[in-house]
Amino acid sequence: MDSIKELEEMIGEDILLVDGDFVRALDGDFEVVTGFECLVQEIKNEVITEPGDLFYDEKYGYGLLKFMHAQGDELTQLELTNRIQDKLSLNEFVDPNSIEVEVLFWNLERIKIIVKFEAMGEAVELEIDIADRVKVEVVNV
Repeated sequence: MDSIKELEEMIGEDILLVDGDFVRALDGDFEVVTGFECLVQEIKNEVITEPGDLFYDEKYGYGLLKFMHAQGDELTQLELTNRIQDKLSLNEFVDPNSIEVEVLFWNLERIKIIVKFEAMGEAVELEIDIADRVKVEVVNV
């Protein structure tokens, strides 16, 4: 068995979510996401989750809403970028040395961030938009 297949088996599978909604298959069941796509979906879900929202894992979630309406000074931006790097580096499939976080825009109403990293040897770019809620988009690189 090759290493990519072994990694994909370790990651497992999940129900495919699009904008937080389940995707139905033609047979009436739910579509499933596996392997690398499952990993990216899991990272996106954790980024948009606040710690404590998942009743069985109090540490799950990035807690990015804390930064809404905060001044985007150097120290606060450093705290935000460090939080993202620290949480992302806990994922066993992410190369912690590849993580780059860049704040593109910050005012009292909106924060826009680009996060780049490698997972399972694949380049991933996330666009994180924090406004009244956290929104994450994956950009193919």
